[in-house]
Amino acid sequence: MVDEIKLYDTGYAFLCDSKGDMVYHNRYPNGMTLEEIKKNSLFTFIDDNYSGEQAGDVINIRNSEGEKRKLCAQFLSNGMAVVISVADKEIGRKRISVMIQDAFAIAAVLIVTSLLTFKFTSIIVKPIKHLTEVSKKIAAGDLDVEIECKTKDEIGVLASRYSDTVKMLKKYINKINKQAYTDASTDVGNKAAYHDAVQRIDKMSQHANGDYAIFVMDINYLKMYNDKYGHEFGDMLISDASTIIKRVFGDYNIYRIGGDEFTVIINSPGNDLCEQLVKRFKQEQELFNRNARHYELGVRIAVGYAVNDASDRDYADVFNRADRQMYLDKQEIKKTARATDYVDNR
Repeated sequence: MVDEIKLYDTGYAFLCDSKGDMVYHNRYPNGMTLEEIKKNSLFTFIDDNYSGEQAGDVINIRNSEGEKRKLCAQFLSNGMAVVISVADKEIGRKRISVMIQDAFAIAAVLIVTSLLTFKFTSIIVKPIKHLTEVSKKIAAGDLDVEIECKTKDEIGVLASRYSDTVKMLKKYINKINKQAYTDASTDVGNKAAYHDAVQRIDKMSQHANGDYAIFVMDINYLKMYNDKYGHEFGDMLISDASTIIKRVFGDYNIYRIGGDEFTVIINSPGNDLCEQLVKRFKQEQELFNRNARHYELGVRIAVGYAVNDASDRDYADVFNRADRQMYLDKQEIKKTARATDYVDNR
């Protein structure tokens, strides 16, 4: 059993009794005493203070070939000792090898740790930091934020929920804005939307000379229809009038600014376009009235327009010119009315 123990390249083990005499050694005869070994110079002790009594003590020797070796004994329960013999040079060489291996192992651990730290930062810390910044922007009212997280873990799920929440908020806000700036009866811009548009135009005019045109429209005979047939009939007239307006001016900004008054604002129109729109507007009214026999005077909408020029101080100047044109058209419509049984047929 002892001869099967191999250490390093040439290391081996041997067995001694409690007196130090050889029981088994692959070089020395069995029964040879420690004193005989020393006497025959088979090896010499480098350390003279060896007692041979402490298990695990390391003894430095030099064998007959001059090779330095180390002995270390482990005492057994029967008093015998198993002694291990190893060459110093092999221990040193192996130690360096082990140190190199340890260095590589430590380096590998550091590299893996760094990679894991980087991975942790990339996967966990950065997305959480990004979501924190997104939350701040959302809280500040910025709903155009981009949520960048494509992972399928819990953070990815959280980011997806953030994105869904932002989309839902935008949807609700757009809906609320539409309700706040849309006339419920006609589905065109209301007074609030119109005032915002006027402010934008006046602000723009202070910095640049942008061309725009204003169309002012007024529904004729609304008061007569309300008085004669009731307000529900009048509401139907307003709805039909807005339908005609949207057919012609649907590509532009339409606003209902009063009970029977509408305004359309067009950017960079030119007089030719304005004239074409007025002509088409009159044609659409005639086409509608051919099939609208329930309106005894038809649906008649007066219209006037004006394009801004250098003489205009602000939006109000342009609007007033368009309003005067609309009034002239309104009077012309009254002259051609088929019914005359209502005195104040506005």
